[in-house]
Amino acid sequence: MGEAVAASDALIVVTPEYNGTLSSVVKNTIDWASRPREAASIHGKQAIVLAASGAPYGAEWARKDAVRSLQIAGADVVEDTFGIGASYEAFAEGRLVDGEADAALQALVARLGAPVAA
Repeated sequence: MGEAVAASDALIVVTPEYNGTLSSVVKNTIDWASRPREAASIHGKQAIVLAASGAPYGAEWARKDAVRSLQIAGADVVEDTFGIGASYEAFAEGRLVDGEADAALQALVARLGAPVAA
Protein backbone atom coordinates (compact mmCIF):
# COMPACT_ATOMS: atom_id res chain seq x y z
CA MET A 1 0.00 0.00 0.00
CA GLY A 2 2.83 2.38 0.83
CA GLU A 3 4.31 1.81 -2.62
CA ALA A 4 0.98 2.68 -4.27
CA VAL A 5 0.75 5.91 -2.26
CA ALA A 6 4.36 6.79 -3.07
CA ALA A 7 3.77 6.17 -6.79
CA SER A 8 0.63 8.34 -6.92
CA ASP A 9 0.59 11.94 -8.08
CA ALA A 10 -2.06 12.86 -5.48
CA LEU A 11 -4.60 11.27 -3.15
CA ILE A 12 -8.38 11.42 -3.28
CA VAL A 13 -9.44 10.21 0.15
CA VAL A 14 -13.07 9.10 0.26
CA THR A 15 -14.84 7.99 3.43
CA PRO A 16 -18.30 7.30 4.73
CA GLU A 17 -19.19 8.89 8.03
CA TYR A 18 -19.78 6.30 10.75
CA ASN A 19 -20.88 7.46 14.20
CA GLY A 20 -19.65 10.98 13.56
CA THR A 21 -16.18 10.21 12.22
CA LEU A 22 -14.29 8.71 9.31
CA SER A 23 -14.22 5.00 8.63
CA SER A 24 -11.67 3.07 10.69
CA VAL A 25 -10.44 1.45 7.47
CA VAL A 26 -9.66 4.87 5.97
CA LYS A 27 -7.98 6.01 9.20
CA ASN A 28 -5.88 2.84 9.33
CA THR A 29 -4.79 3.37 5.72
CA ILE A 30 -3.67 6.92 6.53
CA ASP A 31 -1.78 5.60 9.56
CA TRP A 32 0.03 2.92 7.56
CA ALA A 33 0.98 5.43 4.84
CA SER A 34 2.51 7.66 7.53
CA ARG A 35 5.05 5.02 8.65
CA PRO A 36 7.94 4.84 8.98
CA ARG A 37 7.78 8.53 9.79
CA GLU A 38 11.17 9.40 8.28
CA ALA A 39 10.23 7.80 4.94
CA ALA A 40 6.42 8.07 4.94
CA SER A 41 4.90 7.62 1.49
CA ILE A 42 2.16 10.12 2.37
CA HIS A 43 4.57 12.92 3.37
CA GLY A 44 4.14 15.91 1.04
CA LYS A 45 1.51 14.11 -1.05
CA GLN A 46 -1.30 16.42 -2.16
CA ALA A 47 -4.73 15.20 -1.01
CA ILE A 48 -8.41 16.07 -1.14
CA VAL A 49 -11.15 14.66 1.09
CA LEU A 50 -14.60 13.51 0.01
CA ALA A 51 -17.19 12.02 2.36
CA ALA A 52 -20.78 10.88 2.46
CA SER A 53 -23.33 10.42 5.20
CA GLY A 54 -26.93 9.38 5.48
CA ALA A 55 -27.40 12.39 7.75
CA PRO A 56 -28.24 15.72 6.11
CA TYR A 57 -25.10 17.67 7.09
CA GLY A 58 -22.72 16.16 4.53
CA ALA A 59 -20.35 14.13 6.72
CA GLU A 60 -18.84 17.31 8.16
CA TRP A 61 -17.23 15.57 11.14
CA ALA A 62 -15.74 12.79 9.02
CA ARG A 63 -14.26 15.34 6.63
CA LYS A 64 -12.71 17.37 9.45
CA ASP A 65 -11.25 14.25 11.08
CA ALA A 66 -9.85 13.01 7.76
CA VAL A 67 -8.22 16.38 7.02
CA ARG A 68 -6.67 16.48 10.50
CA SER A 69 -5.34 12.90 10.23
CA LEU A 70 -3.88 13.56 6.78
CA GLN A 71 -2.21 16.79 7.91
CA ILE A 72 -0.69 15.10 10.97
CA ALA A 73 0.55 12.31 8.69
CA GLY A 74 2.32 14.91 6.55
CA ALA A 75 0.05 15.17 3.52
CA ASP A 76 -0.45 18.50 1.74
CA VAL A 77 -4.24 18.71 2.11
CA VAL A 78 -6.46 20.99 0.05
CA GLU A 79 -8.48 22.83 2.70
CA ASP A 80 -11.78 22.61 0.82
CA THR A 81 -13.57 19.29 1.13
CA PHE A 82 -16.66 17.79 -0.46
CA GLY A 83 -19.49 16.16 1.44
CA ILE A 84 -22.73 14.49 0.50
CA GLY A 85 -25.58 14.47 2.98
CA ALA A 86 -28.62 12.21 2.67
CA SER A 87 -26.39 10.05 0.49
CA TYR A 88 -29.09 7.44 -0.04
CA GLU A 89 -30.95 10.07 -2.13
CA ALA A 90 -27.96 11.79 -3.75
CA PHE A 91 -27.26 9.39 -6.62
CA ALA A 92 -29.11 7.98 -9.61
CA GLU A 93 -27.47 5.51 -11.96
CA GLY A 94 -24.11 6.12 -10.28
CA ARG A 95 -24.17 9.90 -10.75
CA LEU A 96 -24.91 12.80 -8.44
CA VAL A 97 -28.43 14.05 -9.09
CA ASP A 98 -27.60 17.60 -7.96
CA GLY A 99 -25.87 19.34 -10.86
CA GLU A 100 -24.38 22.03 -8.61
CA ALA A 101 -22.92 19.41 -6.28
CA ASP A 102 -21.47 17.55 -9.26
CA ALA A 103 -19.87 20.76 -10.56
CA ALA A 104 -18.41 21.50 -7.10
CA LEU A 105 -16.96 18.00 -6.94
CA GLN A 106 -15.42 18.31 -10.40
CA ALA A 107 -13.92 21.70 -9.47
CA LEU A 108 -12.37 20.29 -6.30
CA VAL A 109 -10.83 17.33 -8.12
CA ALA A 110 -9.49 19.72 -10.78
CA ARG A 111 -7.55 21.54 -8.03
CA LEU A 112 -5.25 18.56 -7.61
CA GLY A 113 -1.88 19.57 -8.94
CA ALA A 114 -2.40 23.25 -8.10
CA PRO A 115 -0.36 24.69 -5.21
CA VAL A 116 -2.02 24.31 -1.81
CA ALA A 117 -2.20 27.46 0.31
CA ALA A 118 -0.32 27.03 3.57
